Amino acid sequence: MFNLFGQNKTDKEFKKIADKIYPVIKVKINSNENQPVIEMIGENEPIFKKIAGDLLCFYGIDKGTHFELLLKKNLPKSISIEKLDSISQENLLKEIEDKLQIHQTEFGGYGFTCGGEYEAALLTLPGIWKIVIERLGNSIVFNVPSKDLIMFVSSDNKKGIEELKNVNNEIHKSGERLLSRNLFKYENGKIELYE
Repeated sequence: MFNLFGQNKTDKEFKKIADKIYPVIKVKINSNENQPVIEMIGENEPIFKKIAGDLLCFYGIDKGTHFELLLKKNLPKSISIEKLDSISQENLLKEIEDKLQIHQTEFGGYGFTCGGEYEAALLTLPGIWKIVIERLGNSIVFNVPSKDLIMFVSSDNKKGIEELKNVNNEIHKSGERLLSRNLFKYENGKIELYE
């Protein structure tokens, strides 16, 4: 089995790949529907944190053609999850800084584009939330139906919330790189499932 760092986990080895680590948004598979073919546990488990509902944030190493998920055994003890999160966010900001565009929707919301690879990961960036709050207020409902789509509306915009649901349904009929069917709420710096 290929081991990215060899036998020893050192800060020096981690620094070699640190500028290639990005947040990678995935969804939790409902265990009633699918059982994993290979179960990874312990040190072989990918590093991730739960965002809300079925949304998870993993940390991927950009290999040019794909992302390789960072495993617990690949993270030096000197690097905390908070530090890893910060590194991945800094890398994402550098990657999208010249590509990021905000677009207004027909239903009073906003969405971002940044090249088609990192839109879902934008939800990990505090600066994105600042931009959205300035436009929509402190209570926001959003969707992440696929890796290349994220849209936001004010939680007071009932028509907009219905439109987010419609977008989710349409994307999940025939879209690719699918993520969540759920809506989420952002308020007071916290993301939770919108019910």
